[in-house]
Amino acid sequence: MDSLNFVQSVNPINKQVEWLVVGDDYDYHQEIAVSCYGDMLHDDERVMIKLHSTSLTVGENGELKQKANILVSEVFDTELIGEGAIHTFNHAFKNLLTEDCIVIPSSGTVYAQVVESNLAQSWNKLRDWKTGNEVLLKIPDDIQNCGGTGAVHDIQLSEFKKENFKPLSEVIPIFKWI
Repeated sequence: MDSLNFVQSVNPINKQVEWLVVGDDYDYHQEIAVSCYGDMLHDDERVMIKLHSTSLTVGENGELKQKANILVSEVFDTELIGEGAIHTFNHAFKNLLTEDCIVIPSSGTVYAQVVESNLAQSWNKLRDWKTGNEVLLKIPDDIQNCGGTGAVHDIQLSEFKKENFKPLSEVIPIFKWI
């Protein structure tokens, strides 16, 4: 991979426009062909509705003519609680799904572990930019001491090098969804 490119994408979960970094081997034309042409070929089998599921309605004038009997979701990773999965699923069960529906995945468990990490603590702090002992950019003290929020960072410990955190507790299940 010789170069990196940016590709604009719309996140279907939060409706935000995002820029993805892709390699020079990324075939944008192939993506367009697959998404548009493939969808056109299967129009009688499925319909793309560009709405968040909590905005869907069922009925003669709704986006769905009848309730669905299957729900396939990709929200079960680190986002089980954080991105409103529970609210979204409760809405689907109440408004969009038949009583005998199949849900994939059918269960989930959220695990937690208390850790100490200087790396994670540094994410919401701006620091002076230095080369050796020379300060190239001095960040004002009031900005350096701003509390910020660490809640915007979502990461699994499996993404950390082991030397970047110290476990302070055992891994414990804190929530099960069945």
